[in-house]
Amino acid sequence: MSTSSLDLLSAGHNAIIRALDELVAGAWTGYSAYWYTRGVRGDWSVKDLVSLLAAYEQLLVDVLGALEDPRPTPMLDQYCADAERFAQREISRRRDRSIGEVLYEYEATHDEARRLIARLPVDLRRRSGLIPCYGAEADLDDLLLDRYYGHKRELAAQIEAFGRHLQRMLEVRDAGAAA
Repeated sequence: MSTSSLDLLSAGHNAIIRALDELVAGAWTGYSAYWYTRGVRGDWSVKDLVSLLAAYEQLLVDVLGALEDPRPTPMLDQYCADAERFAQREISRRRDRSIGEVLYEYEATHDEARRLIARLPVDLRRRSGLIPCYGAEADLDDLLLDRYYGHKRELAAQIEAFGRHLQRMLEVRDAGAAA
């Protein structure tokens, strides 16, 4: 694979940050409820998606830490047991936190994942079967390509589309109020 693990992780993260920046910089900046408005992906809000991303970053730190120094992986175990339930539980766990707290958690955990990946030898990152629930043939780069690049690109596109939808709704509302 010509792209490094760190490149994959960074590219996915940058897509999310760009989408969030565009959401905040929209013409309707004064409307802060966009963080909590449901419908970005199913019934989830932007804050819910950032909560899920923070959980996935913690999951990655769990995996990377165990690769560096073998130890239990509770986040990975929960994810492997039931990925959908994992997502719901992690979003619920952050429900009472502010968007600022959740964004900080996501950013800080992402930075920790970057540090851990940078320390792992390439041959270890490319060894198949390290993450049993992800597939016997899969290596860390496969996980990063799917979950930490592809999935983040998909979520970023959904956040961008949601921002455009909200902007259109607010423009219609404002046009009706001006009439």
